[in-house]
Parts: sequence; structure tokens; C-alpha cells
Amino acid sequence: MRARTLVVAAVLAGATFIGGLVSHEFVDTAEAAATCAPPTCRKLSLFGLRFSPKLFKVEIKVSESYACGDNLPTSFQLTWLNGDATAHRIQSVLARDVNGVILGFRDPSDDTVRCDAGGGCFDYDSGSIAARPRGTRPSDKRAAPFESDAVVIAKPGTYTFRCAIHPSMAQTVLVSTKKNR
Repeated sequence: MRARTLVVAAVLAGATFIGGLVSHEFVDTAEAAATCAPPTCRKLSLFGLRFSPKLFKVEIKVSESYACGDNLPTSFQLTWLNGDATAHRIQSVLARDVNGVILGFRDPSDDTVRCDAGGGCFDYDSGSIAARPRGTRPSDKRAAPFESDAVVIAKPGTYTFRCAIHPSMAQTVLVSTKKNR
């Protein structure tokens, strides 16, 4: 019984560390300067044929004087690490800015991306992310091809992603700014 308790405690501690496997929600805060700065990066995971966490919230803290227009003061980059024994392919499905303007929408009938915004649509397709090699654990360190290319998010808004191979897998990323006080 003691061994089972330790295993459950270790799993829960690991889930909390990984970023919300238990709650399926994670709020991350990143600091940004008053001027546009280099990107902030976060790694998320694919495991058990699901995104982890399912809902990922990011607040980029900005000063009162930041002047980057509707863009984030720092580009936000996400990558996904594949911990599954099967390949995945991550695609953007829908991206909206905080005003509801569609930055990118993937049409399921022909897999093309459309948008309302001028200056290009938000479109992401990771290509195939290789399956975790046999004999390795999901927590073992791995790099490409088991990790996706980075997706760059330059505007606050709501971004939805899915696995093109396993369409039931979906993740929403909410990116917002918050004024420093």
C-alpha cells in the first residue's frame, strides 16, 4: 500500500510539474519589456493521444508604456514534444485576435486556410512529429524529430490546434497581455 501511495504522489507531483496534466489548464506568465523583445518560448507535450494541457493560458506582462500596436511586445513560441508511441501532425484550426477578427481558419473540406485579417493568415502545420522510440520513456530527453517546429504567435488571442492524424486531439492556447503595476 505504501508503494502505491508513493507512486500516486510521484505521478501527481510530475503532473503538476509538467504544467497541468491533472487540471488540464495552465496559466503561464511571461515578462516583456516596453519595446518589442525576442521571443518567449514554451514546450508542451503530446501524450496518451492528447495534448497536455488541453487549455494553455499565457499572460504576457507589459509596461504601461509598451508601444507595439496590436502585436505582442514579444513573440510567443510554442513547441510540442511527442511522448506517444505514434506519430502526430499538429495543425492550426482557428485563430482569433482579442477583437474576434479571424486570423486563420482551416477549412476542413479542402484543408486551406482563410482569414479576415489583412497581411497574411495565421497557419501552422508541424509536419509529421515522429513517435517516441521503442524502449524510451515519455520523460526521456529527445529533440527533433520528436519535437515540433516552433509556432510563432505575435498577437494576443485564442489559438486552436489539432492533430491531423488523430482529429479528436485538440488544444486551445489563450494569449493575453496584462499591464504591470
